[in-house]
This record gives sequence, C-alpha cells and structure tokens, in this order.
Amino acid sequence: ITDYSSICYNAFYRGAGVIFYQPDLEVYEKEDGKLIPKEEEYVGKRAFDIEALESIIKETVKDQKIDLTRVRNKEFEKQYTLINEFHDGKNIDRIYEELYQRKIV
Repeated sequence: ITDYSSICYNAFYRGAGVIFYQPDLEVYEKEDGKLIPKEEEYVGKRAFDIEALESIIKETVKDQKIDLTRVRNKEFEKQYTLINEFHDGKNIDRIYEELYQRKIV
C-alpha cells in the first residue's frame, strides 16, 4: 500500500501487488501540481477513502494470505511497460556499458 511513491514500480517489478491509497489527491495536486503517473500508468488499484481501501484489502486478503490475482493482473503489467522500457533484470549491465562508453569506468 502506497500513496504516490515511485517505490511502487520497484515493488511491482519484484512481483508485488500494489494498492494506491490517495485520500488527499486533490490537496496534493493543488499544492504540488498534477500527479505523475497518468491515469493509464497506475500498476495497481486505487482507493480515495478508507472505505475503498478496506474493500480492496478484504477482497485481496483471504485466510491471512494475499491473493495477488486481485491486485496484480495483465492490465497492470501492461501499464507497467508504458513507463518502464526495461524489465529484464539487466539494468546494471546497461548502466555499466553506458559508463564504459563514456570512459567513466
């Protein structure tokens, strides 16, 4: 469960399901500007009040176990690829290659 943190994309990459709890979205955007990600880039369900959050949790947790199919699906996986070009576990190799090409390492 997160609010606006980009850590959700790392968690999703590692196999987690994500729930966004954003009861203060209107205030946040008024103070800080339009929120990124765009609507179509969210990788999980969104709750804007505590009742909605409780509902998502109740449908997701059964017998003290998380049912990932409730919060992680093909739609969210597709949305993940809209903002993350790579998801193959080779980011370190790409970073090193770029540093090598620039003669930094």
